Parts: sequence; structure tokens; C-alpha cells
Amino acid sequence: MRIGFFSAHNYEIGALKSLAENAAVTKDNELVFFSNRLTQHTTQLAENCEAVCIFVNDVADAVALRR
Repeated sequence: MRIGFFSAHNYEIGALKSLAENAAVTKDNELVFFSNRLTQHTTQLAENCEAVCIFVNDVADAVALRR
């Protein structure tokens, strides 16, 4: 499974990768990090992702989620 992370900062990426490796999440999954916030204009970044992780400043409104 390809998992996209929106609003990912450099200082968070290392920690998230380490946690995922320790939990064996990366064995069967690919983690992809986007510095962009999720909005209706950035949804195409996750086009090939089966799941996404969003943070507090991302905009997960109906328009963005439909894309």
C-alpha cells in the first residue's frame, strides 16, 4: 500500500519513518511525504496512494475528499 503524508516537515519525516520501521509498517507499505498541505488543489499529489495521513492545518473538506 502506498501511504501519503501531507504537511510533512523535514523534522517529522525521520521520526515517522523510524516509527513505521519499528512497527513493521514499511515491510509491505511505501511511505510518501508531501510538504504541501492537503487542499482541493493538492489532492493530485496522492493520486497513486491508497491512504493518506493529514494534519491539523490540512483542508479535508468535501471538495478535497471527492478528488
